[in-house]
Amino acid sequence: MLQGVGVALRRGNRVLVGLRRNNHGGGTWAFPGGRVEFGEQFLTTAKREVYEETLLDIRKNTIWHRNPEQSLRQLLSSPSKVEDQLRIFEAGTISINDATSKMHLFVRIVVADVPEIDETLHPVNTEPQKCGGWHWVSWDVLRTLANGNEEECKNLPPPFNQGNKLFAPLRLLARSGWSPFDAYPELPPLPHAEVEAELRRDAEEQEKRKQEKCSASAEAHENKDGQ
Repeated sequence: MLQGVGVALRRGNRVLVGLRRNNHGGGTWAFPGGRVEFGEQFLTTAKREVYEETLLDIRKNTIWHRNPEQSLRQLLSSPSKVEDQLRIFEAGTISINDATSKMHLFVRIVVADVPEIDETLHPVNTEPQKCGGWHWVSWDVLRTLANGNEEECKNLPPPFNQGNKLFAPLRLLARSGWSPFDAYPELPPLPHAEVEAELRRDAEEQEKRKQEKCSASAEAHENKDGQ
């Protein structure tokens, strides 16, 4: 079993996404995040991963803990909480049986705030081998990508009009009607079979692109040798 964290980083009415370059979900847009290290609390993982991947510092955000019996509405409407705090809290968990990695994954979706007006909030792509770049984007743009209408996607602002999909769990969340900007953004239940089918299709498409790229490279090499 593997535990991971995806962070919906909110700035005004936009969230941060990056273009994945690794073997798992390569070529898709996803939240920053990563694996929970041994002995690490997942909200601490969220703070660490965001800083390591983007240099955006949410390590001082106030952690809002909730117990298993407590709803997100009960947590966020607590009178003891200060509204102007920069918050970080868990929205829910996605459970995945991933055929590609042959592992059972638990991905916690965490919501965190950053100041809306701050000239220092330009994410740095610290891992270019894993990410093609970070971009602030409205949730409406991500919903359009999730719905997959080709003509609508072509009319999106660059770089979101270039044919790259959302990472499967994020795609299903955006389709479900969930939003990190909801007053109480509790994750909806996502059917395991649906998540796994999306991941499988993405893996097949990624493999197909890889083979096409190899074939094109081999053909170009043959043409060069024949000249």
